[in-house]
Parts: sequence; structure tokens; C-alpha cells
Amino acid sequence: MEQSQTGCICFCCLVGTSWLKKGYGSKPGQKIPPLIWIVTLLVCSDESEGKMKALLLAVFVLSVAATGVSAGVCGYQFVWRNNNMTCPDEEGVVCADVFDHVRNWYNGTTCPEKRVLHNCMCPGNTVCPVRDDSHRLWASSRHARFMCQPACTLPWCADLSNVYAMTTVQRSPQSSSNTSSSISSSCCCRSSSNTSRSSSSSSSSSSSSSSSSVVVVVLVVAVVEVVEVVAVVEVVEVVVVVVVVIVLVVVVAVVIVVVVVVVVVVVVVVEVVVIVVVVVEAAAILVVVVVVVVVVVSVEVVVVIVVVVVAVVVIVVVVVGAAATIVVVVVFVVVVVVVVSSSSSSSSSSSSNSSYLRC
Repeated sequence: MEQSQTGCICFCCLVGTSWLKKGYGSKPGQKIPPLIWIVTLLVCSDESEGKMKALLLAVFVLSVAATGVSAGVCGYQFVWRNNNMTCPDEEGVVCADVFDHVRNWYNGTTCPEKRVLHNCMCPGNTVCPVRDDSHRLWASSRHARFMCQPACTLPWCADLSNVYAMTTVQRSPQSSSNTSSSISSSCCCRSSSNTSRSSSSSSSSSSSSSSSSVVVVVLVVAVVEVVEVVAVVEVVEVVVVVVVVIVLVVVVAVVIVVVVVVVVVVVVVVEVVVIVVVVVEAAAILVVVVVVVVVVVSVEVVVVIVVVVVAVVVIVVVVVGAAATIVVVVVFVVVVVVVVSSSSSSSSSSSSNSSYLRC
């Protein structure tokens, strides 16, 4: 399946490259021969969905490549502006100027040429004075000259008359130094009047672009297949992580409930035991005191002592009960805080792990 998809893509790329080399579509209104599309569909048509997807991908890549190349050499010029920060405060001032003129080549061929100088232009196509020397120094640090190449046509630039294939960049205020020229490798010159440099550059660039287009398409298909496999693995990992997080949350909740119930029961039992012990001790002391008083002193003194002892016992019981209640509340709060903090930390760690797996 994968080998057939790769073969289909390579065939589509070769067909597209041969179409570009032969210049189909170089004239206005000229269309791609129907035979090419018929052969392509016969080779790439199959019952499998993968080949159709590969065909669509190849067509998309070729369209994107053609669009990118046309934006670079089909006459679309981007003019630099700096919001007139260093130009005079006047209406209609533009911090860029573009000069058009006709270039006369050594062999008698003429074609238009553009040059961008980055000056302050006032209304009426006049050069304005700048505020200070900073603008002049900055503007003169980069001068771009878009030079035309004679008889240079492209299939996707057929409806445009000005095709700028050569770019000269000046990076110095002096026009005689620090100048670099570059010929666009996408321009395929087929005229006999061109220089040997242009012909060799065009032939090498066309062959390199053909091989590079095939390599790019094959790499894109490989990346798509890898992305699909990785996507399936990531979905499985996310499902596993979600299940693990849910199980951990349920277990932590059950543990919290059990711990809280056990703590409450233990505290209540301890409080009851303490109260019983205090009451028993107070009763024993009361009995001893009553016996001693009956033997030694009168009945009135016994009554007074009994009342005092009972009051003391009641006070002790109340104080102990209050203290036990306070202890219960404090222990309960501490346990809940500890359990909640531990559960939150575990859930945060699990969530961080899940996000890491999703990435």
C-alpha cells in the first residue's frame, strides 16, 4: 500500500515537472492537455482510499510550490515603508520611491526595470527633505534593484508582462561598492539571446527543482503517515491516563471517608472513657470522704462536703468534656486538611503526567 502511494506521488510529480518544462500554460488561455490528467487518474485511481489521498496531497504540494514561486518572480513587489517616522509631517508623504525605466541590454533586448531607493517622497513626485541625517543614513544602507531578464517566461506567469528575475542589493551609500547580484533559480530562460550564464543557471535550476519537488512530496507523505500513527498512539495514551486518574480519584475519596469515620469513632470512644473514669474517681473520693466525715464529724458538715464534692465533680466533668470536644474538632480538621492536600497533590501530579503524554 505504502509503495503504491509513493509510486503514485512520484508519477504525479514527474508529470507536473514535464508539464512545466514543456511550457504548458505559458500562453494566456492555454490549458493542461486532458491526456495528462487522464493518465494520472488511471495510474492513481484504485479502490483504496490511500491512493486518492496521496493524489490530492501531490496536487496540493504542487499548487503551493507554484504559488510560492509566482509570488517571488512574477512581478509582485513589496515596497518598504516605515510609517514616515523620519519624514516631514506633511500630508501625502510616502517614505518609499519606486523608479521605473527601460533597460537596454547589450544584445539590443529592452525590458522594464524597477529600482527602490527608500526616499521621502512628497506629493507631485518630488523628494522631500528629511528631519535629520538618520533617515538618509538608514535608507542608503539598503538599495534594491529589481532587474529584468530578457525572454524569461514561466508557465504560471504567462499573463504578466514584467517578470523580474535578477535582484541587485546595494548595502552602502556609495553605488560602486558592496553590491551583490543574484539570479532567481525559479526563472527558466529559454531564449537563444540569453547569456551562457543564464542558460546554465536555468538548466541546473530546473533539474534541481524537479528532484527537490519529488523529494519534498515523498517526505510530506512519510510525515503524514507518521503523524497518523502518532495520533492513534496519543489517543490510546490519553484514554489510559483518564481511566487511571478516575480510579485514583475514587480510591482517594474512599480512603478519605474511611479515615474520617475511624477518627470520629476513636475520638468519641476516648471521650466517653475519660468521662467514665473521672466520674468513677469522683464517686470513690466522695464515698471515702462521707465515711470519714460520718465517723469523725457531724451530719451537717457531711452535707456541706457532699455538695462541694458534687460541684467539683460536675465542674471537672464539664471541663474534661469541653477539652475532649476541642481535641476531637482539632484532630478532625487536621486529618481532613492532610488528606485533602495529599489527594490534591496526587491529582495534580497525575494531571501533569497526562498533559505530558498528550504532548
